Amino acid sequence: MSIAIWLLGLVALLPQDLPSAESILDKMMVAQTGDRDVSKIETWRYTGRVSFPGMAGLEGRIVEVYGRPLQAYVRTELPTGAMEDGTDGKVCWERNGIQGVTVHEGISAELLRRGYRSKLLRPWRESWKSARVIEKVEIDGRPHFKLELRPEHGAVDLMWVDAETFLPRRVELIAEALPEQEGVRVTIQIRYDDWKSVDGIRYCHRRHIKIGVVELVQELEKVETDVELADGVFALPADVRAALDKVEAPIHDDRSGEDDG
Repeated sequence: MSIAIWLLGLVALLPQDLPSAESILDKMMVAQTGDRDVSKIETWRYTGRVSFPGMAGLEGRIVEVYGRPLQAYVRTELPTGAMEDGTDGKVCWERNGIQGVTVHEGISAELLRRGYRSKLLRPWRESWKSARVIEKVEIDGRPHFKLELRPEHGAVDLMWVDAETFLPRRVELIAEALPEQEGVRVTIQIRYDDWKSVDGIRYCHRRHIKIGVVELVQELEKVETDVELADGVFALPADVRAALDKVEAPIHDDRSGEDDG
C-alpha cells in the first residue's frame, strides 16, 4: 500500500499535459460568442441590481452602457448616493460622493479598460500581452485551468477557466495605487455564475465581487445590443473635465486604430 501511495504522489508531481493558454482563451471567446460576429455590434446596455451582503439591506440598481471601440458609462444607484465611472475612449474617470472625482492614469486606467473590454467582448490580446497555464485544478468538483495573464504594465491577473465549458469561473486582479494613495494595493476577486444565452451570446448573470474587505453581488437582469443611446452619454462630465487640469501624464487614446480581429 505504501508503494502505491508513493507512486500516486510521484504522478502528481509529473508535468501535466496542458493545452496552451492561447488556445484556452480563444476557446473561451467562442464559448461566449458562439456563431455571432460581435464586431458588428455597436452598442450594449446591461441593467441589473447590486447588493452588499455584509451591509444589511444595502441594495441598488446598476446600468452599464458601452460603445465601440471602447467607450463606457456605468452608473450604480444606491440609497447612499450614486457611483459612476466611464471613458470617452481617451480619459478614464470615476466619481462618487465620498472620493469625488478621480481621473485615472497609467495602470489604474488600464485596469478599468480591461473591465470595459470584457463587457464589449473584445479579443483577449487587447488586454494582455502574454498568457500561460499554471496548472489544472478543481473548483466545486469541476476541472479548471488556472491562467496567468500579463498586461503591458502592472501586476499579472489570474483567471480560472472551466476545462469543459471554457467559460471563465474566477478572476483575481491587483488594483494599483491611486495618485493620492501611494503604496496602496488592493486585491479584487470576481466569481462568475449563472451563464445564460441572450441572442446567441452567453453572458454571466451573477458576479460575486470582493474588493479588499468589501463584498458585492451584481445580478444581470437585461442585456440589449445595438440600442440607441442618449446623445453625449460617453461625454466627460464638467467636473471630470475640470479635474483634467491636474493630470500631468499623457492620456491613452482608445478611439483610433479600431481592430475587430
